[in-house]
Amino acid sequence: MLSNTEEPQKGNWRYLLVAFLLALGLWYTLNAREQIERVVEVRLDYKGLPTGLIVTGGQLNKVSVRLRGPQELLRSMTNREISYTMDLSGVTPGKNVIPLTTGENKPPELRAYEVLEVTPSRMILEVDKIMETNLPVKVALRASPAASSVRLKDLVVDPPQVTVRGPASVIASMKEIQAEIPVDLAAEGKAVSEEVPLLAPPAVELNPQVVKVTWKIDVKRR
Repeated sequence: MLSNTEEPQKGNWRYLLVAFLLALGLWYTLNAREQIERVVEVRLDYKGLPTGLIVTGGQLNKVSVRLRGPQELLRSMTNREISYTMDLSGVTPGKNVIPLTTGENKPPELRAYEVLEVTPSRMILEVDKIMETNLPVKVALRASPAASSVRLKDLVVDPPQVTVRGPASVIASMKEIQAEIPVDLAAEGKAVSEEVPLLAPPAVELNPQVVKVTWKIDVKRR
């Protein structure tokens, strides 16, 4: 049989548990309402570039986003990569100024927060038309101290022309594609044949990318 002093102690434990739960709920409510700020990085992906166009400059890989939101939610954000896909279906040749500060169509991970600032605030995208044409291959001696004393002869290039494809502003100014061959004085008078890579600006695609060059050299002597 329990004594009279033991029953009030059991009742006190119930009151203490209820008080603890109320305090915990109040603490969570106050912290959840407290607003804090945090900067996160968002990776930019792209889709929808119209056929026949190419981006030549200004494309960003990521932006910094300053957010405001509930303290507990922002603090619980992990360091996982956040990405956003930008639709480029509306771009045209030339400069395209694309604002990045709009709050519309935010990444799903950020929809619970207020976007305060995006850095940079805009992207200036350079877009050009794609041009394709055939250009002749010009063979040149690779720069070396001996190059000035060497003359090429019996030069054969296969194929003599290649297809080039890239931004119209670049392709239109190109007259030829260069292939550089090494200078080997020991090979004087001998037929040399090599697969030689072609040289072109980074934005230009070549087909094929290498040609077969056959040549002989004569050494100029005083």
